[in-house]
Amino acid sequence: LITAGLFLRSLQNAGSIDLGFRPEGVQTVSFDLRTQGYDESKGREFYRQLLERVTVLPGVGAVSLARMVPLNGNNMSTSINVAGKEPSADQRPPMVGLNVVDARYFETIQMPLLRGRTFNETDRRGAPLVAIVNETIARRFYPGSDLSTALGQAFTFDTERVSIVGIVKDAKYNTLGEDPQPFVYTPFEQSYSGEMTLHIRTAPNAAASVLAGVRHEVGALDKDLPLLNVMPMTEQIGFSLVPLRLAATVGGTLGTVGLLLAAIGIFGVVNYSASQRTREIGIRMALGAQKWDVLRLVIRQGLWLALAGVGIGLAVSCALTRTLGSLLYGVGATDPLVFIGTALLLVSVAFIASYQPARRATKVDPLVALRYE
Repeated sequence: LITAGLFLRSLQNAGSIDLGFRPEGVQTVSFDLRTQGYDESKGREFYRQLLERVTVLPGVGAVSLARMVPLNGNNMSTSINVAGKEPSADQRPPMVGLNVVDARYFETIQMPLLRGRTFNETDRRGAPLVAIVNETIARRFYPGSDLSTALGQAFTFDTERVSIVGIVKDAKYNTLGEDPQPFVYTPFEQSYSGEMTLHIRTAPNAAASVLAGVRHEVGALDKDLPLLNVMPMTEQIGFSLVPLRLAATVGGTLGTVGLLLAAIGIFGVVNYSASQRTREIGIRMALGAQKWDVLRLVIRQGLWLALAGVGIGLAVSCALTRTLGSLLYGVGATDPLVFIGTALLLVSVAFIASYQPARRATKVDPLVALRYE
């Protein structure tokens, strides 16, 4: 029950985590031109015409292309070499996350540009290679009094020199609970891929009509090209919560079964004990015990059982839930609200399970009880 409570609290907190961008109102449509035999020249032309056509659709605020969608379970990474920070012979170059995007990507998903510029028409094939990096790279590899220190600096992918032209806000890329990760964005014009995802920021209540328009425009360009993963960006991001939801479901199911078994067990034990104490209860009532006294006597036995279980359960949970820390968002592994709430729930169930046998015990006739064998 405590495990389920921690995961449910994490799911609640997940909605308040700063992603570094705004997925609300963004629709995604993926393409894999390789399945239709597109070469690079034909693929570039397809994407160029698609962007032109979708941009003018009613209800469209901004449109862009990106190789990857953050937090959807897929990711790319590469190693980089920074001048003056070369690894030693026995070390590997640092790994960074990577995405290929076009000029309007940061506008479309509303990821703040902190310094420098975004990509533009000068960042084309044959031009010097450029990149936009996040805050973590700027601070880790180009420390200074200001993020602008990183602008104009260069690093290398393999043997290719890449200049930094912009710095964007840190974001969540793989999981909601991850620490800040180094990340690089390269321009689509200089890093072509046939597998891209269209990001479309739509006006409120315009998503359905916009997606219908996208289907029409794609059909006009290539009627045989399938549209993949047509869904809101918030749904794509939801894939990162699948393990958490699964854990909450499994924990909740097992906890509920355990709670039910505990209630049945306590009811059975208290009911049997009360029946065995019929003569004792009769004597107590004959000597002047009130119904409330009998009720308290019987219920107390059930509650002692529950409190013993709660004590053991809290101690074990406190030790074991520490291993869940990396899976939780915005809640500690020993969150007092969950621990206290679970304990009160079990005690309440134990009280209810004990009440019915206790109530029946108060109806014992002392004369009948004294003859009871």
